[in-house]
Amino acid sequence: MENIHWFPGHMKRALREIGEKAKLVDLVVELRDARAVLSSANDDLNTIIQHRQRLIVLTKCDLANEQETRRWIKHFVNQGHHAVAVNLLNAKHLSLLVDAIAECDSDKRAKELAKGMKPQPLRIMVIGVPNVGKSTLINKLAKKKMAQVENRPGKTKAQQWIKVAGKFELLDTPGIMPMKFANPELAINLALLGIVKEDILPKEELAIRAISLLAKIKPQAFKDNYGLEVDIKSLTPHQILVEIAQRSGALCGGDPDVNRAVMMVLSDFRDGKLIHLSLETI
Repeated sequence: MENIHWFPGHMKRALREIGEKAKLVDLVVELRDARAVLSSANDDLNTIIQHRQRLIVLTKCDLANEQETRRWIKHFVNQGHHAVAVNLLNAKHLSLLVDAIAECDSDKRAKELAKGMKPQPLRIMVIGVPNVGKSTLINKLAKKKMAQVENRPGKTKAQQWIKVAGKFELLDTPGIMPMKFANPELAINLALLGIVKEDILPKEELAIRAISLLAKIKPQAFKDNYGLEVDIKSLTPHQILVEIAQRSGALCGGDPDVNRAVMMVLSDFRDGKLIHLSLETI
């Protein structure tokens, strides 16, 4: 597969604006998906904010392999960054995130105190690729709906400053994909997780990849979730899709509807109903 290019015009403009706003912030909070830490990074963004203090937040950690997530956190801390893994829908995890932000804020507070200045709110830029949880994070911290949330990539377009309890000022930014994927596997990982548009690969091919992973790591998932009693190792991924369609009653004219089975598998895989895994290791 050749290099994958996916860079809409609005993303190019937003990338330029983020570069301008980065000069105004005290901290960059970079969100990545804990299941695909490398794939959900954006080197174009990292180049812009490389000299800014950074807090790396691995979201959806409840859907990833816990041990692998801990290794990633240790890796980023060893690189000199602050890092935390969270499920943004978990109140305790949000508290951990606020504590991590406060730790990043300590140096700024010390400098203001030394100069006799009145403490100013920490100005934070929130960045990341689409659908990693930026809007959810901002809405949870602001305790009201300030940023748009939608389960499809590329929803947020504008940049806006949002005040949080007098402590922070958050700059919400659009989700921006890398200009190109030199390694197609990174793009495929994002498509598997629903972070980018599925047209990178045909949906059935994505579902077949998910099924192949499950067959190796957790074949019991086919019985637990779809009631399959067959020997998974004796079937091809396409045959497994046919079995899932038949067992689930997904029929079209009496025949198994493979397209419905494909969408079922992709949805269940992304929601963590089939397996909690990390697609990339450190």
